[in-house]
Amino acid sequence: MKKLFVCLIFLLLLSACSAEQSLNTPTNLRVEDRTLYWDEVENATGYYVLINEKIFTSSTNSYYFLEDGTYKVKICAKAEGYKNSLYSELFTFTLEYQSPTNIVITNNLISWDELSDIKYYVISIDNITYQTVDNSYPLLFLEEDRIFCIKVKAVYLNNQESKYSNIINHSTYYDVIASEKFFFNKNTNDLVEVDFSEHSFEIDNIKDANNKIVDEIVLTDNKILFSNSYLKSLDYGLNVFSVITTEGKGVLEIVIYDDRRPLMISSNSLVFDGNDVMLEFEVYDGSIVSIFGNDISEDDYVVDGNLLIISSAFIQGKFEENFDRKNLILGYHLSANTNEVIGYIFISRPES
Repeated sequence: MKKLFVCLIFLLLLSACSAEQSLNTPTNLRVEDRTLYWDEVENATGYYVLINEKIFTSSTNSYYFLEDGTYKVKICAKAEGYKNSLYSELFTFTLEYQSPTNIVITNNLISWDELSDIKYYVISIDNITYQTVDNSYPLLFLEEDRIFCIKVKAVYLNNQESKYSNIINHSTYYDVIASEKFFFNKNTNDLVEVDFSEHSFEIDNIKDANNKIVDEIVLTDNKILFSNSYLKSLDYGLNVFSVITTEGKGVLEIVIYDDRRPLMISSNSLVFDGNDVMLEFEVYDGSIVSIFGNDISEDDYVVDGNLLIISSAFIQGKFEENFDRKNLILGYHLSANTNEVIGYIFISRPES
């Protein structure tokens, strides 16, 4: 009986010692790809994860961090029948979702190194944003002769966002790498082709002086074919176009002229009705140079493009100077290209 009592005491003491046994303290804390790892603790069935003074649990020797931030972490092992381990030493680290890197702009295309688990990228150009699922984005739409601030960020599959990359200053001040000039006569029905095929670049588009892309062309193998109707719609004189290419900007100068003789459209014979006299001409690429005769001066008429307006006060005054005058004759001088035209205007006194 005494021996049985001694055995019972020994078993109770052994059980008490086992219940008080503590788990080893977690060690070797480290971070890999947003996941915190530590060495597995023998007999542990779970862990307390103390993150910035808040306690979370994990059934494995790892913990995934979804959001960016700076974290102060301690780990404690736990298991039934064992005392919890002591907390590990404090482990501090910072996480950031990777931003796009190695950003370059070549031939009007911005590109960067591809990232994993990406939902899409956001390109900010002067604080206006654009989205793409590719690791590149075309910049042909940017206005010429400006400097743009461009940055890129990544949006991941879990909808978390990286910070923007460093800003890149992109200039659209193109170097002039080619130029052509030709003359177009509006008195023809010809099509006009401009040939840039001897150059190694590729033409992207043609822009007019208002930076508007010209659609009235056919572009084939670096040859630009202008429609006759478009050329006839241009103003007389010099018209300058930008040829946007993969290597820079070309300049295209088109001089519009007309070899037709200017003429008077209105009748050159009319009866004065007491109002200003308005006469219409077609001067093409020329002008109404002057009006002469009967002491008329520049103060007595106005030229507005193809229109000539003669003051009623001047005409009335001439008829009042001589009541026997039946007609007032004035001359006009038109000039266009190499053509000079002299003509006459007959203004009759109204019958009384």
